Amino acid sequence: MRMPEGIEVVERRVGRAVGQWILEVRCECGRRWFELEAVDTGKCPRCGALVLIRIEVAAPPTVTPLDSVTDQAWPLLLQTRASVARRP
Repeated sequence: MRMPEGIEVVERRVGRAVGQWILEVRCECGRRWFELEAVDTGKCPRCGALVLIRIEVAAPPTVTPLDSVTDQAWPLLLQTRASVARRP
C-alpha cells in the first residue's frame, strides 16, 4: 500500500500497559487530594473535616483494545494516526 505524499509512516514496537483510575477529591476548603479506590468518606488533609464524598460519574473515553484490531483495520489505523500527526 502506497501512502499519499507528505505522510510519514513510522513503525514502532507495540507494547502493553496497565491503567488505573484515580479519584480526585476536593474539599469545600479547596484542598485537593487523590484516592486510588472509590471511597464514601475521607478526612481533609488541610482542614481536618470528615467529608462525605459524592462521586460525579463522567463517562470514560472509549478505548479500542489492540487485541480487537483486525489485520484489515491496521492500515486504516495507521492512516488515521498519520493524518492526526500532520495537523498543525
